[in-house]
Amino acid sequence: SPRFGITTTCSSDNASFRSLAGYIGVTGPPQNSLSESISMTAPVVKAEGKMQFILPKSYDDLAKIPKPSNENVKVFSIPEETGAVKVFSGWVNDAKAEEV
Repeated sequence: SPRFGITTTCSSDNASFRSLAGYIGVTGPPQNSLSESISMTAPVVKAEGKMQFILPKSYDDLAKIPKPSNENVKVFSIPEETGAVKVFSGWVNDAKAEEV
């Protein structure tokens, strides 16, 4: 089934994270059209100047997804693909992540 996420420009990790967390209601009342709290899922994606949260699987149709109140937060569809996860601990910057 289709998957969706929310995205924002990543000018600062903290500001971007707060914008996305605000949408799902982590930092206070949810900043979306339904004032609906949404569970946070993993992973948080940071790539190509954007930060993204993947929405829970139950949000499998655009009609079910509340519209963001913050104009910097956008809903997007995730193309179907096959992937793998490499486990590591610690923190890496974008340059180091590209090496891995």
